[in-house]
Amino acid sequence: MNAHEIDFKVIVTLLIAAMSAVFLPVAAQTSAQQFAHIYSSSNGVSLVYNDGRFGLLNDAGELLLPINYQRIEPFSTAGTAAAVSYNPGITDDSLNTWGVIDRTGRTLVPFNNMYTSVLSGGSISIIDRNGKRHLLDQEGKPYIVPAGFVDASATDSKEKMIITNADGQKTLATHDGKAVIPGLYDEIVYYSDISIVTASGQDHEHFSTNQSW
Repeated sequence: MNAHEIDFKVIVTLLIAAMSAVFLPVAAQTSAQQFAHIYSSSNGVSLVYNDGRFGLLNDAGELLLPINYQRIEPFSTAGTAAAVSYNPGITDDSLNTWGVIDRTGRTLVPFNNMYTSVLSGGSISIIDRNGKRHLLDQEGKPYIVPAGFVDASATDSKEKMIITNADGQKTLATHDGKAVIPGLYDEIVYYSDISIVTASGQDHEHFSTNQSW
């Protein structure tokens, strides 16, 4: 074998290698990317970090969520997580834009809120840019807030919420908007199936939320 034959074989080998790299499947190219950190996988999804930002990677090496998020909270049992868009130069947390994603990278709640949180039962709690609170189901659909009330916040129950009117008075309701206790109150503290309600100038009032009113 002469030198020219050896050179020809080397050239062909290099060309094949180069073409293979160009035509690799997207998943393979993605998995070959270098990340500063790849955190442990949970249900087929890994949190990846690079250059001060986070994203999501599946087990096939595909980016489910671009590496362009300032923060991604742990996923809930419902498979959803709160996240913060990357906003260069913003140091005030109140100016961050929060939203909610699922394990496929789908946006359930747009990234235009002051704060979002996924609760243990799968419900989504939101504070919008006007400071109002909203409560959504695990698909991002709002629970029913009765007429005369302006926002809703979570309790430690999967079925009940605290709703507030324009004067700041509160009552307890189910997620379909039905009142659970009578009257309006300054504050409501909810424990299991008992609500402890404090009204100005009055003693604590105790209501069993299993009771029909």
